[in-house]
Amino acid sequence: AAAAAAQAAGGGGRGGAAGLLERATKRAERGEAEVRKLRAELHGMRQERTVLQEKLAKAEAAASAAEGPEGGALSEARASAYAAEQRALRAEEEGLRLHCELQALRAAMLGEEQDAAKTTRPPPTDGQEDGDKRYGVRPCIAYVCGCLFFFLVQLCCGLCWRCGCCVRG
Repeated sequence: AAAAAAQAAGGGGRGGAAGLLERATKRAERGEAEVRKLRAELHGMRQERTVLQEKLAKAEAAASAAEGPEGGALSEARASAYAAEQRALRAEEEGLRLHCELQALRAAMLGEEQDAAKTTRPPPTDGQEDGDKRYGVRPCIAYVCGCLFFFLVQLCCGLCWRCGCCVRG
């Protein structure tokens, strides 16, 4: 509606304030779409976590029933470990949520065309990028060719040494 009003006021052209408004509206729509997608992904992760928590609770109940009366201290230790793990999961989830929102905001504000894999993936670690380059097709083929060349040179040198054609004297 705002874009239509801007076009009517601007005479239908894409220059000036009307064009800026239209581009800003498009960027905002893309940003909102990214945020909706990320929220859906976060909802799926929360559901998965809930299912895993239920399974863990059932397994702990079965384990404590099998331990008998001396399992009180062990169950307290498990409960404190479980609470610590939950705090760590919440902190990690919050970090991931903030990272995703930052990426969506960056895409909306800068107008970048980013694919879905780039916005949903957490930031890469230091060694991950080097591993991708090292195990590519081209470096692998170059390594194999180098090995074959070395083998053939060694084979030729070994055959010439055995037959004595290169040795004079």
